[in-house]
Amino acid sequence: MRVVSGLATGTATYRPLAARSAWWGPGSRYLCTVRSQRTAGDTDTNAASSSSAAGSTDAPAGSCSISYRGHQFTAPQGSKLRRAMLLAGVSPHNGKAQLINCRGLGTCGTCAVEIRGEVAPASWTAAEQLRLNFPPHKPPNNQRLRLACQVACVGAELTVTKRDRFWGQGDAVLGPAGPGEFSLPLGELEFLLDSDRRVVVVVCTIVAAGSCAQHWGVWHQSVSRVAGT
Repeated sequence: MRVVSGLATGTATYRPLAARSAWWGPGSRYLCTVRSQRTAGDTDTNAASSSSAAGSTDAPAGSCSISYRGHQFTAPQGSKLRRAMLLAGVSPHNGKAQLINCRGLGTCGTCAVEIRGEVAPASWTAAEQLRLNFPPHKPPNNQRLRLACQVACVGAELTVTKRDRFWGQGDAVLGPAGPGEFSLPLGELEFLLDSDRRVVVVVCTIVAAGSCAQHWGVWHQSVSRVAGT
């Protein structure tokens, strides 16, 4: 199903919360997931290309070519680096930090990376000032780090480097990633707190009898209010 309101669009999926709710009837309750995008018809601005072995750095106009641990991929300029990496099938998080992280709030510090190339803002954000000065991150090594969730890709080419240990605070630079090293544990919910690619989960209850169209109207209104689309 599609959710369309103003200039925002999204794809909605749903599943019954109980076996008795497997039909559109009064009292049926559904877990609804709405994946919203910023502008109608503008799907490319919210997606990164699939990653591949490092090779050509040529990127289409308006795109940024990103090199990371043996993978090469492109993302629209202006994309948050963490989101672009996850959409391309790689991760700025090490090991179990792929599951245990703040999902882009800038509070956990596990997406700390080194970046060569132009990003915005050029200097630490307020969130980076706080988190990269908090253990285990500390001077002087913290000065080389940025939080991938806090920076946007601006330059035509970026080279991203990750160091070892849970928060990426180690001394050893990680080499090319092995098969199966990256994962997206929560699927679309990884972007729950991402203002550019939101996922809204609500429980919908069908409150009116009638046609599917009538039920959709009730559902759509409740989702639109929660999603802010």
